[in-house]
Amino acid sequence: MLLFIIFLFCDLLMVGVFFAVYGGKRPYAEGMLLGVHLPQEAADQAEVVALMDTFRRRTRRFYLVNLILGVAVCLVAFWRFSPFLILWCLWLVEFVIGAQWLLLGTHRTLYDLKMARGWVVGEPATFAAADTRASAQRRGPGLVWHLLPCGLILTTLLLPGVRDFLLTQGSGWGLLGSGLAISLTLWALHAVLSRRGNKVYSQDTAVNQAVNRLERQVWGWTLLLSSLFNAAACWSAAWWMARAHWVGHTAYGIYLVLELLPAAILLTGMLGMARRRRQILAADPVPLVVDDDVYWRKGWYENPNDPRWLVQDRLVPYNYSMNMAKPGAWGGTIALLAGVGILLVG
Repeated sequence: MLLFIIFLFCDLLMVGVFFAVYGGKRPYAEGMLLGVHLPQEAADQAEVVALMDTFRRRTRRFYLVNLILGVAVCLVAFWRFSPFLILWCLWLVEFVIGAQWLLLGTHRTLYDLKMARGWVVGEPATFAAADTRASAQRRGPGLVWHLLPCGLILTTLLLPGVRDFLLTQGSGWGLLGSGLAISLTLWALHAVLSRRGNKVYSQDTAVNQAVNRLERQVWGWTLLLSSLFNAAACWSAAWWMARAHWVGHTAYGIYLVLELLPAAILLTGMLGMARRRRQILAADPVPLVVDDDVYWRKGWYENPNDPRWLVQDRLVPYNYSMNMAKPGAWGGTIALLAGVGILLVG
């Protein structure tokens, strides 16, 4: 029963998060529709409206079907674990690939339609401009604050009961080790994002300052809070090791719930940031529109003229994408996908 509840909760959360990120409303904003630069009159054309209506219908159907499939697969956990895990991994792969295929396929169709109709907005940019006047601004919590959650996780090893449990049982190393790896990863991600250049959204420096400050502060606080809840999950597991000398289903359940809270924090922060960002840019009287769609035509960023390795994603503005024209970008992506595949198979 506990296994069913845990995976059911994960599936519902996963489908909800993907729908919010990839399947939500796609209004015409910042001179773009579905990540493609278009004039306002082009976005109102009947063929574009029909394409977006078809995308919305297919999106709703896809997520509804996968929500039902995700629940149905969890029911197999009442029968046998091995068939359930195989079916769940297959469903997960189908769901992730399908969600990306649906979004990127529609994006490419809209881009091809734009080029066929000649709806080009200006000249393609070699790489994004930078507003150096927008650099001196508050950037949210400092990187040094990430020492707190990492230190909290390491202090669990000071508890005598935890040390005895790890030396005799050994089953708790995975929980504490993965927790420390998560906090270190969040720390590294915060460091990368805090050092990226300021993106230019407008000819008005004040607007660029407001948006860049918003993004840095939201990313900084959400990553730090996520790391703190991750540390809390490790401490919950350590308490069971020290007091009960056992890590059972209840301990794993509490650990999993606490580890899922960072996902909720990140999602809430990103959606709030995107909404506030749209509000700021919608009120901008002098927006800067640069048509660089040619570098996003494949659904990912590929610009050999851009010195950046990491760029803000076009389809999901609060996400980041690698510049796939850089040496090693494809190798790193394949290695990451292979690692995930090994974890699922293992």
